[in-house]
Amino acid sequence: MHWAVSFIVYCKPTTEAYQQWQIDTFAALKTAYDQKLSEYNRWLNQQAYLAGQYGANPAIDRQTERQIEETLHRVHHRPALRELRCLAH
Repeated sequence: MHWAVSFIVYCKPTTEAYQQWQIDTFAALKTAYDQKLSEYNRWLNQQAYLAGQYGANPAIDRQTERQIEETLHRVHHRPALRELRCLAH
């Protein structure tokens, strides 16, 4: 003779267990969010630095060009440096 028994079990977490799950889940999401936000801010700062370094502002670029031109002009018109430049060629 064989017998078969079947059970259906319905489980419901306790209020305390559900609240702890909410706290743990929120903490995990907040940690992941903070990490991604930190990575993004680091990337954003790097992009801002690189943009400032590589010519995102035409006015600053033009000012730098003028300074270089003035410096080259001064160097070119100094007799001693002109002679040295000629000797180098």
